[in-house]
This record gives sequence, structure tokens and C-alpha cells, in this order.
Amino acid sequence: MINFSINLFNALLDKIILLRYKKKFKNYQSAKEYCEKHTNKSYDNEELNNFRFEKFKNNKDLIPYTFNNSLFALLESVSLFLNNNKEFPKILDIGGMFAENKLYLEKLFNLNFTYDVVETKNICELAKDLDHSNFYENIKKAYLNPKKHYDLIFSSGSIQYFEKPYDIINEIFSKRADYVVFTRTNFSDDEGIYAAASFLAGHGSSEGHLKYKINSNKKIVLVPNTQIKEDKMLNIAKNNNYKLLRYFNGITGNHGNNSYTKDLIFKLQN
Repeated sequence: MINFSINLFNALLDKIILLRYKKKFKNYQSAKEYCEKHTNKSYDNEELNNFRFEKFKNNKDLIPYTFNNSLFALLESVSLFLNNNKEFPKILDIGGMFAENKLYLEKLFNLNFTYDVVETKNICELAKDLDHSNFYENIKKAYLNPKKHYDLIFSSGSIQYFEKPYDIINEIFSKRADYVVFTRTNFSDDEGIYAAASFLAGHGSSEGHLKYKINSNKKIVLVPNTQIKEDKMLNIAKNNNYKLLRYFNGITGNHGNNSYTKDLIFKLQN
């Protein structure tokens, strides 16, 4: 009982600490300037990504057995593709860090397959010697070969961190993958732009499900976060001939006033 009370108190204290940094902005540039005064280069911050890489390397044996919040929709969409095509999909993960999800799927299905990642420049540099996936700084580079095709494009909790999220959403659907999957997306009709605060220790492999010792446990990371209007995403999908196949309320990913999160699976129509 005492431990429970201590843990509850610490959790409430953490929320209070992070709320001090919560701030709404009129535009992305203002949010970026505010966040970068605290966290240089935001999600491309060197200290942040070095920690994420160290956590990945030190938990590489556990990652194939660790279920995280984004895997449910990924597993559903992979299962749908397998059932319809009798083969494993080629996957492109937008914001997939060091392709931890590939290691999970690879172990689960006991096979090797294409699972590439679009990430920040710093992450791609850290991942250059990893041989389980290819890493690209943007979607265009992933499709540099005109014959390159992915069957499934997946994004978990990353779209809201792009400077122009609707441009990225448009670009994703324009690639005409059989399935497009978004999880942990920050939705709101307000479309507010916020400074999103989190503790460094909560970043990295498996979204906090895997713990990793860190000296600066309470170090705070600030990044701009744009709320996405769900209707706009649905219209972009429809205009690119995609049908919303599956949707369910998400567990994590929302931030800012009047926000909510959903996991969405879209299927390209013939």
C-alpha cells in the first residue's frame, strides 16, 4: 500500500512538472522556436537519439518479445494482407526509429522480409550499420528507385510531429500502397499546435514498455506537436481512392486541448 501511494504521488508529480511546459502556439514556427530553446533540433536532438540508440542496443534481445501500443494495428493489417495475398507485405514505417517492430514481426512469423524506415537525419546516421532494415531521411528517398513498391505504409505517433503533417499524409496516400495504417495519431477539431513535453527516460524502444537506466531520468524533451483533424485525413484518403477498413480508439498519442487518439487502417480500392 505504501509503495502504491508513493508511485501514485510520483506519477502526479511528473504530470505537474510536464504541465509547466504545455503551451499552445499560433503556428508551427513559433512552437519550434520555443521547443528548440530547450531541446536543440527537437526530435533530431543528438542526446535524445543517442539515448534511444543505446536503449535499442541494450534491449535488442528483449524487443522481439515485447508488445507495444502500436503493434495491434500493425498486426491486424499484416494479417489482412497475408489473408488476401498469401505472402508477407513489404513495409515502410514512417518514424519507426531503429525498426524495432521488424524484429518483433520477424521473430513472431519466423521469416525475413522488407521493413524499411523513414526517420530523422540523426537516427539514420546512428542506424547506418544496422542490417535488418534500410533507413531513409524522407519518403522520396525511400522511393528513389522507380521500381520500389511497399505493400503497407505504417506510421505510429509520428505524423503530428511533422511541420506540414497534411503534406506528409498526402504523400503517403499518393504512393498507393495496398494498406496505409496510422496509430497513436493526435486528433482534434481544434488543430492546435503545442509544445509536447516528455521525460527523456520514456523515449526509445517499445514506447516505455522496456526500461533502461539513465542518469538524467527527469530530463525533459520538448517538441512541436500538431493536432490533426480527422475529417481532413479521411478526405485525403478518399481522394486517393482509399477506404477506411478498420478503426478503434487508441491508447496513447493524444496531446493538447480537446484531443483524442485513434488507430486507422485504410485499404486501397481497385
